[in-house]
Amino acid sequence: MQCVFSNDLNTLVETVARVLSSPSEVSPLTPDWIIVPNQDTGRWLQIQLTDRLGSLCNAQLTTLTDFILDVSGTRPTEQLYSDLYWSIATLWREHNPELQEADYLQQVTQLFQLFQRYLIERPDWLLTWDQHLPSVPQMAQQAKLWQQIRPLLPDAPYASMIDAIKEPASERLAAVGRVVVFNPDRLSSLALEALEAWTHNTPCFLCLQSPSPSPWFTEGSLELPDTHPVLADLCREKAKILSALGDDHDVIEGFVHIQPTNGLSQLKQALFDNQHRSIPIDSSVALVAATSPTQEVIRLKHWITHWFNEHPSRGLRDLHIV
Repeated sequence: MQCVFSNDLNTLVETVARVLSSPSEVSPLTPDWIIVPNQDTGRWLQIQLTDRLGSLCNAQLTTLTDFILDVSGTRPTEQLYSDLYWSIATLWREHNPELQEADYLQQVTQLFQLFQRYLIERPDWLLTWDQHLPSVPQMAQQAKLWQQIRPLLPDAPYASMIDAIKEPASERLAAVGRVVVFNPDRLSSLALEALEAWTHNTPCFLCLQSPSPSPWFTEGSLELPDTHPVLADLCREKAKILSALGDDHDVIEGFVHIQPTNGLSQLKQALFDNQHRSIPIDSSVALVAATSPTQEVIRLKHWITHWFNEHPSRGLRDLHIV
């Protein structure tokens, strides 16, 4: 796996464009797979790559979860999801008989979606809970609930996923050309293990945006009293990804120096240099505390309208909302 780190998203886009435009060692009919953190980023990346390459006719965009399910062939069945939902619904009603119907249905749906993701993304956690091994304190409630759900489900519903990750899955990978993982917002050790196992004979490129070439945010600075909680949240997941990658991967650094022209670029430069600076907040940065989604949308509408009026040459293609 080849890793490319940069503080500039456009540099990562250029990297992906170069990978896709270079000759492939497999059949020209075999598509390259681009793994994106979410569909919104995928649509934006499609526009950027099409502008550079003219076409993306032989590339398939997918999320990491869908990639793992497609390559492993372990997509859960509708019957398993049905069993999971009704198991949760039965237990939750027994535990909370006083809940009103609307609250009960909302909570059951939320729990069902949560354990759906555990089955796909963190089957190793479910295995740990099944074996009654120690869990982090924050997961104690989920572990207890899973131990009650488990007897109501088929045998080891997570086993197929864990077994698939240990196999090369060469037959399904025959339909995959090159694999590009674009700026993942999180990367579990299990997902990284799957990528490494399945791409040992397949070119795999991981393009990651990092605020600084010096990974200062992995060294405890996020826990300092003067670290702003917003900054801590932004950097914490990046720190986890860099820690998961460790020192065992070839890294190409594509960091670029930032020209401080506004408040946002000054903030980026301060993060790049890991220096505390007093930065004036201008129109390039807007922090909004909203009490409802409606207020968020109204505030966003006003910001977009001002942004377009400020520079009439801007168009919708210049706007990316996630």
